[in-house]
Amino acid sequence: KRHSKNQNRKTAILMRKFSKKRSKENYEYGKLRKAFLTENPMCQIRVAGCTGMAIEIHHTYSGKDRGANYLKVDTWKGTCRNCHLWVHDNPKKSRELGYLK
Repeated sequence: KRHSKNQNRKTAILMRKFSKKRSKENYEYGKLRKAFLTENPMCQIRVAGCTGMAIEIHHTYSGKDRGANYLKVDTWKGTCRNCHLWVHDNPKKSRELGYLK
């Protein structure tokens, strides 16, 4: 199926381009993420509504500190989707509990 020029432009805009350094980090992150979730299959946050299975990585450092801690697994928490959303919807309580720094 052929796409119109306009559709191709929209697709190109949606596709993010990364530097070689960031691409390398993302590749390494993917490997570390898979190993981390295999070793930590249960949600590490466990708030109300927790589904129990860790399917996402929560990075405890955000903002300007996230890049420096992106590949440091000791700053990660394996989370279910519900708990991950709760952390970001409740930043004050999450900081008190050590889920955000």
